[in-house]
Amino acid sequence: MKRTKLIPALLALAVLSGCGNSISENTGEPAATLQEQQTVSQKHTESTPDEPEVTKQTTTSAPAEPEPETTTTKKKAKKKKTQKTKADKNAPGNVHFMVNTSSDSTTLTWDGVEGAEGYSVSVKKGKNAEWEELAVTEDTQCTVDVGFNKKYSFSVRAFVTRDGKKAYSAVNELKFPYLYQKDGITYVDGMMIVNKTYPLPADYGCGLTEDTEQAFYELSQGAANDGISLWITSGFRSYDEQNWTYWGYVERDGSTESADHYSARAGHSEHQSGYAMDLNFAGMAFNGTPEAQWIEENCFKYGFILRYPEGKEDKTGYNYESWHIRYVGLDRAKRLHDSGLTVEEFYGLTSEYSD
Repeated sequence: MKRTKLIPALLALAVLSGCGNSISENTGEPAATLQEQQTVSQKHTESTPDEPEVTKQTTTSAPAEPEPETTTTKKKAKKKKTQKTKADKNAPGNVHFMVNTSSDSTTLTWDGVEGAEGYSVSVKKGKNAEWEELAVTEDTQCTVDVGFNKKYSFSVRAFVTRDGKKAYSAVNELKFPYLYQKDGITYVDGMMIVNKTYPLPADYGCGLTEDTEQAFYELSQGAANDGISLWITSGFRSYDEQNWTYWGYVERDGSTESADHYSARAGHSEHQSGYAMDLNFAGMAFNGTPEAQWIEENCFKYGFILRYPEGKEDKTGYNYESWHIRYVGLDRAKRLHDSGLTVEEFYGLTSEYSD
């Protein structure tokens, strides 16, 4: 009987030891309740012989309640770090850059900014997306593993270290179609644009580009393999040559309105760019010939596009010309060909004279 008095004594000792509803200093969670202490005492008494009454009284404890959530067990959602868009104090000047995309990568090119130690290249993959830094470089050109997507915007920021911290220039966001102008020349997505809206300087150009000549050589070889003979009837044309050509048509037709449908004004001709050419015969008699059909179906395989397709006169600003092709590179030529759109439609451009 002396042993049966041991349990009240243990319970009293537990209370005096602070085992009530106090908070544990180690975990910050509620300490064991009095009832839970009784269960612990039960385990001790079950191991002690000759005390059946005590064992019977302590085996029917209430089920433990769920552990209450405390401030130490809650997980706080992490906030995404948003890139600042404004320039930091004492930062270098803004970066003016060009974007040139392909199916699996993008090349960004810019002029160096005075005082800059390096440049941070970032992408934003959607209107409400966060800026993602892709690369940090000391060069003025960077190629990143991000392919063409009309939803993507790019930014290049110059930085300099001030008091141990980097000071960045403002975000200069460039959205599709990545319009870029330099030295009087306009580019979209890295491609030179020449039409009625976007002219070239009078002193620009000196012949077909090397890439254009090489691509035509490969195209003519491919055509020959299919029994088609192609040659350049008109390649590069200078500003002065185009001026003489255009006004000759105006004099013949009696108005600029008529000539504007099939001849470009000086500075607005793709021939001056060094990327365009007329093949075989530059006239309506060429339309529908086997050569014209082959060009339309196959020129994209060699990096060319049919620049003024049939039924798109209101988009390009010119009549259908089955003989006029423009070199744009393999990747872009396939992209435009597969879309079924003209340059103006694909990039959202106009082709209209200002006067």
